[in-house]
Amino acid sequence: MRILDRYIGRTVIAGTLLALFILLAVELFFSFANEIQDIGKGRYTLTDAFVYVGLTIPRRVHDLFPMAALLGSLLSLGTLAANSELVAIRAAGVSVTRIALSVLKAGAILLVIAAAIGEWVAPRTEQLAQQRRVLAQSEAITFRSEHGLWARDGDRFINIKRILPDGRLAGVQV
Repeated sequence: MRILDRYIGRTVIAGTLLALFILLAVELFFSFANEIQDIGKGRYTLTDAFVYVGLTIPRRVHDLFPMAALLGSLLSLGTLAANSELVAIRAAGVSVTRIALSVLKAGAILLVIAAAIGEWVAPRTEQLAQQRRVLAQSEAITFRSEHGLWARDGDRFINIKRILPDGRLAGVQV
């Protein structure tokens, strides 16, 4: 049964990745088309738009994963059925429950990967993308260093040491 689990799992994972790739390509196309409208605001350039869309890919992967898993599983099982492989598996005495269990094992692997992306990768890249986008679109010149955030407003320089969790600023110097 290990061979069968690996075969069905590999088929389901490949189908899911294909569905995810197609959904992600469509999502990125429309997202980039939306970002083009913001080019020219402040110092926001075409390169900034590409970087922003690229940094939001992990969040988009996490958001699209359930739909991709469903479509990929259906696509994979449909391919197995079209090639009469499911019939051969059933003729070998494997129950429908056992086939479903093989699909669920592959789904569990995909679930762990999606959870890892959603918990560790996506929040960091999303925050970085938003920060870069806001800084590029702002008219003020800003700089982040180990001494806090520096901003220039005309002839004045503002240094903000920390932003507290409730949104208040600490250590502001003008």
